[in-house]
Amino acid sequence: MPNDHELTSEGFTPSGLQKYRQLTDGYADELFAKSKAVGDQNKASNTQREVTHELVRDAAERMARRRASTTTSTQFAGHVGEYLCAVTAGAAGNNLNSSVGIWVFAAAGVIGMILLVWRIVRLGSS
Repeated sequence: MPNDHELTSEGFTPSGLQKYRQLTDGYADELFAKSKAVGDQNKASNTQREVTHELVRDAAERMARRRASTTTSTQFAGHVGEYLCAVTAGAAGNNLNSSVGIWVFAAAGVIGMILLVWRIVRLGSS
C-alpha cells in the first residue's frame, strides 16, 4: 500500500489522503471479517478455521457483487414510478375520446419517459 509521501507526490490533497485512508481501512476491515466468515462456512466441523487465498478472493468477489446489486430507495422509487406511469397511460389510452383521458395519457407518458431516461443516464441501468 502506498505511504502518505507517495500519495502526496501523486497529487492527493490532505482531504483526499484522509478519505483514501478511511476507505481502504474500511475495505480491509470488511474483507477481513468476510474472509473469516467464508472460512467458517467452508471448514469441516471440529476443525480450526483456515482462510486460504481462494477464500479471500471469494470474499472480495462477494463484496463486489453485493455492492453492484444494491438498489437504493431512489432507484426503487424510480422503477415504481415508471410502472405506475405505464399503467396510468394504458388506462388513459382507453379514454382518449375525452380531454381528461388525453391529458392523463400525455402526462403519464412524459413523466414515465423522463423517469426511464433518468434511470438509464444517471444510474447507468438498463
